[in-house]
Amino acid sequence: MRPAPPDRTEALAGNQIATLWRLDVALREKTQWKMLYKSPARADEAVIFSVSLARVSLRVVP
Repeated sequence: MRPAPPDRTEALAGNQIATLWRLDVALREKTQWKMLYKSPARADEAVIFSVSLARVSLRVVP
C-alpha cells in the first residue's frame, strides 16, 4: 500500500465559515456542513461517506 500524499489543505478563515453559515440553503445542507466542520474527517473521507449514504437512500426495497 502506498503512503498517503502529504496534506497541504488549509482551514477556512473564521469569516469564511461565518459566511457559509449565513447562506440561504436547505437545513439538510447546513446540517451536513456543520457536521463536517466539526468532524476531523478529511474531504475525501467525507465524500466517500456521502456517496455511500446516497447509494443506501436510492436502494429500492422489494
